Amino acid sequence: MKKLLLLFLSLCLLPVSCNGVYNTEITTDGGDALEYTTAPTTEDRGTPGSVLNMMSFNIYGLNQMTVAKNKSDYAIDCTIATRGPKLNALLRGEAIDIAGLQEVTADWRSWLTEHLDDDYAFVGYSTRDTGEGGIVLYRKGVYSVLNSGVFWLVDGAPKTPEKHYTSNFDRMCTWVVFRINETGEYFLFLDTHLDTSEEAQPSQARALVGQIPTLQAEVARLGVSDCPVILVGDMNCRPGSEPYGVINACLQDARRSSEGETLDDRYSTSPGLRYYPNSYTYVRDEHVIDHIFVTDQITVNHYKMIHTAGNYCEYGAHISDHNAIIASITIPKGEQP
Repeated sequence: MKKLLLLFLSLCLLPVSCNGVYNTEITTDGGDALEYTTAPTTEDRGTPGSVLNMMSFNIYGLNQMTVAKNKSDYAIDCTIATRGPKLNALLRGEAIDIAGLQEVTADWRSWLTEHLDDDYAFVGYSTRDTGEGGIVLYRKGVYSVLNSGVFWLVDGAPKTPEKHYTSNFDRMCTWVVFRINETGEYFLFLDTHLDTSEEAQPSQARALVGQIPTLQAEVARLGVSDCPVILVGDMNCRPGSEPYGVINACLQDARRSSEGETLDDRYSTSPGLRYYPNSYTYVRDEHVIDHIFVTDQITVNHYKMIHTAGNYCEYGAHISDHNAIIASITIPKGEQP
């Protein structure tokens, strides 16, 4: 017991150290942009590991009619009653296992409570000032929630609401410890939304990665060492920026470490609500601010993006002003407690 306590304390004293990860050099991708367009992954979830489809999606908190960012006479129905069923279609169509959502307002939370696809449940918390928050959706019966919580993106990562002094809004991270029911693997999933303030972002990123060893130590109490970690979110920062580098020094970018098809930097994850005259003119403004990061024991099989901000989305036009990003990953089968 004394050894376990010393281990836990030592992990807590490592604010930016991550267990079982490596640094990925920041480079600029070249070549033609690729879009993964084959059928959703349905690989066997058994030995030697479990295959999961992870999604990060800022679902646009407003509940109103609006107009396209680039076409003032094009009205868009952005009411949640209209967009919600499209989100359900996306979840089913892409066989999503776990999803981290951002900008989940009170209106969205109410809709999800009443109308979320029956295969899914969610865990989540609200911010203090805007009422938005991050929630984590997961497939019921396939995954079990063993523990969950929230911490705030300021020094010390408190569990009670607190805002960085240069941040425009309260910013938080929702975390969940999952167990895969069929095979018994455990993993830690984090969902966050960094501020738009470039001054606050590096500090928020350090608070974010600084909590990972502490959370892994909590999982170690279950008898699971070297717990795989998945971090998703709207980071409001591009590859090559300081906050991206802070996170990427601890976790690998799933888009860049994909062993299969992926995307290059020219595809925007946050183009805003746009009207496209045809399906070949998706904006490529390099505004890549939504990310999926993983520890290096996780294999990234494929990485793709769904153009949910445009009128050519296969699950229905204009689900959000962000595009959804999806990674098919394999979590290796490990020793079970």
